[in-house]
Amino acid sequence: MSELTNNLIIRRAKQSDLDAIVSLWVELLDFHQERDPYYTLNEDAQKHTAKHIAGTIDSLKSIVLVAESDNIVIGYLIANIQQRPPAYKGGALVSISDICVNGGSRRAGAGVAMVKELIKIADKKGIDRVEVGYSARNEHSVAFWDKMGFKPFNVTAALDRSELQ
Repeated sequence: MSELTNNLIIRRAKQSDLDAIVSLWVELLDFHQERDPYYTLNEDAQKHTAKHIAGTIDSLKSIVLVAESDNIVIGYLIANIQQRPPAYKGGALVSISDICVNGGSRRAGAGVAMVKELIKIADKKGIDRVEVGYSARNEHSVAFWDKMGFKPFNVTAALDRSELQ
């Protein structure tokens, strides 16, 4: 278990955090690629991702948080506020699309703190459901979300073209 050397701060991301977030995103995708080649990046992936995250930081329909220790961004979380289809009871929900803590800071509470902060923000907005999608091949994600109390309710399965008969 890692130990954070200074007080951990969870805050809303700013445009000035963009480079740090994109670097963490690359680390996250490298980690996933080791488990599944589906996550192999294109040459210009960082450029497209930076543009997307920059827009997300400024969007009223997104919540982007960073975890900071010793004035260094060590993690980030991206979540989107979505309206349920009108056929269903209930209003908005928050869907977590990304969460990453750098390798040297994992298992020290930054991920838990970001999720708890997101839940507080959702509660203040009157949102009563938080969802997350994660790779079933990432054993760390599976354990983390189980520990956080998230339970699978929908499954997405895939069949790659090479496996089609």
